[in-house]
Amino acid sequence: MQKWHKISVSLLGLLAIAILLVAVNLEDILIHRLNLLVEQDENRLYNYEYDQLEIDLSNGNIILTDLRFKPRIKIIDSLDQINKSKEKVFDIELEEFKMIGLGIFEFLITGTISLEEINFSSPNLKIYENTKYKIQESQEENSLKTEKEFFSDIISSSLKEANIGELGFQNAHLQIFKVEGKDTSLSLLADSSNFSIKGVKASIESISSKELFYYDSSFVDLYNVKVYSLEDYRIEVGRFNKSSTREDVHFYNVRLSPLEDRYTYMKNREYQTEWFDLYLKEITIEDLDIGEYQKSRSINANHFDINGIQLEIYKDKRLKNKKTKYKPLPSQILREIELAINVPTISLRDTRIEYQEMEVNALEPLQVTFKDFDLHISNFTTDSSHLSLNDTLKIDANGTFMQEGELALSLHFPILDSKDNFEIKGRLQKTKLNELNPILKNTAFVMFTAGNLNYLDFHMQGNKDKITGMLDLDYEGLNNLQILRKKDEMEERREKGKKRKQEKALLSFLANNIAPVDYKPSSKNYQTGQVYFERNTNKSIFHLLINGLKSGVLDSFLHNHEGIINKMKERKEK
Repeated sequence: MQKWHKISVSLLGLLAIAILLVAVNLEDILIHRLNLLVEQDENRLYNYEYDQLEIDLSNGNIILTDLRFKPRIKIIDSLDQINKSKEKVFDIELEEFKMIGLGIFEFLITGTISLEEINFSSPNLKIYENTKYKIQESQEENSLKTEKEFFSDIISSSLKEANIGELGFQNAHLQIFKVEGKDTSLSLLADSSNFSIKGVKASIESISSKELFYYDSSFVDLYNVKVYSLEDYRIEVGRFNKSSTREDVHFYNVRLSPLEDRYTYMKNREYQTEWFDLYLKEITIEDLDIGEYQKSRSINANHFDINGIQLEIYKDKRLKNKKTKYKPLPSQILREIELAINVPTISLRDTRIEYQEMEVNALEPLQVTFKDFDLHISNFTTDSSHLSLNDTLKIDANGTFMQEGELALSLHFPILDSKDNFEIKGRLQKTKLNELNPILKNTAFVMFTAGNLNYLDFHMQGNKDKITGMLDLDYEGLNNLQILRKKDEMEERREKGKKRKQEKALLSFLANNIAPVDYKPSSKNYQTGQVYFERNTNKSIFHLLINGLKSGVLDSFLHNHEGIINKMKERKEK
């Protein structure tokens, strides 16, 4: 018995010594094992460094301070020269890298990482994008190519599997640079970003797959994102947020702002183009399928809600018109989008649009204003599987036109229709005629001083060749219609004196005698307007709609006045 007791005591002593020796060397073993995870090939792209390492063996906690992943050679140029061209190269610095709850013995024995949490504190991430990089793969194959390359550049094949309860980033700073030859420019900046991913599972196999890694949920909160890559505009996002409990994405205070004011911008242009200034108070994307986007870059969501839209547009038609071969209608545009998109409904709320256009011979820009507008779009999709069930895009809109006019519109676009047929119905009502002066006096060079438009109803059908339909209008109190001088006519008047002024006065007098004071379907000579206008394929759908409406108004108004109009023309010629 005493013999066995001595043997037991001896064994326990040996075990204690062994544990002590393991504890003394375990940190070295662990550090060596961690080093094996990082790619150490002599041709590796990245070096990694850190200042201090702290290990708490009892809790499985590891802390690295001032961790850095740095490219070993010059960022883009040198890679191209040695035929190791990359689309993107990363430069990462962290104040602190913390692993909590590491299963140390499992990691040492099997190479599997099991962690409660990985935390990155104040990371500074710089990404250098190669503008000369040529993508040879398809969009789906290339969607995660850059991320896969980065992980394969820094992680060796000794990693078997990783299971992480939560992967978190606090107070991250992101900068993206465009590199073209020896020139480097900042294209995106994001301050104070926080995000986390829960239930992460990864392996060498998943990194090489479409998924890259698997996860249960994610949280993102970015502030002050600025995009500088556009030539004439800057994009700013005050905040981007995605909660961990729902697949909803929120954007706040989004701005597309021009770098120059509208007039300076136009001075530097040879051809006609639009100048924009856009502000969006909030964008919500409900139930965005992020996993599907990660795999194939397709967009699937239940609903888009865009609130608080303010849009200013300016165009100068005194510039040369750069002719385009063909401007497609909305149906064709959607058919030609390669990205698969499926959003059943889109809402645009509290929208204000102000359009200004400087016409040739105008003294000031025409101005069209839409305010308090709400738009509802249904069946917005480019996905063939959804289009086969329902291919009609529907848009319903209502709001205020100019100051007080009430405008309601309904548009239908069958996307798969190769003839691009579409339908539009609308009503404009309760509008004072003088509210139309900011439009008419700088385009038609006429001006109302009194009267009310009770309603203007229209129902039109269009396609790639023309627009047709019917139009009814009801107005009253048109007592004074003035015909204005164009800019070139003002110059001519200086030369011809009173004669030009008398001609304009005569035209105004004749126009007021032709135009009835009141005109409505119950009037004696009323005629429903027939809409007909052949499409100019170099112009947009807005040009087609506006000229279709003009044709209907003229047909209704002038149908019973041809004789008087001919006499007016004859007198003007004399």
